[in-house]
Amino acid sequence: MTIHVIETIIACKGKAKELESALLDVSLPTRKEKGCLYYEVFSDIEKEGCFFVIMCWENHASLLDHHSSPHIKVFEKQYDGILYSEASESILRKL
Repeated sequence: MTIHVIETIIACKGKAKELESALLDVSLPTRKEKGCLYYEVFSDIEKEGCFFVIMCWENHASLLDHHSSPHIKVFEKQYDGILYSEASESILRKL
């Protein structure tokens, strides 16, 4: 079953540009991951520092593999609480 995901990531005060760059950097290796069908980063045009990552995976196992991929682990370790203060993820299935 195809899995769709929407992540919301809120930058720490004064860190929006740095977070934007880091999100774009991590998107390149993610798009090459097995099972990745779509992966794009968006910014909210009305709320500076609010970002959305919209992605689609072949199945839930592919998404779980993504969560444990080396570049995601490095991103989380380097930037959690430094570039972003809040992150949430909604995992969706099409009806």
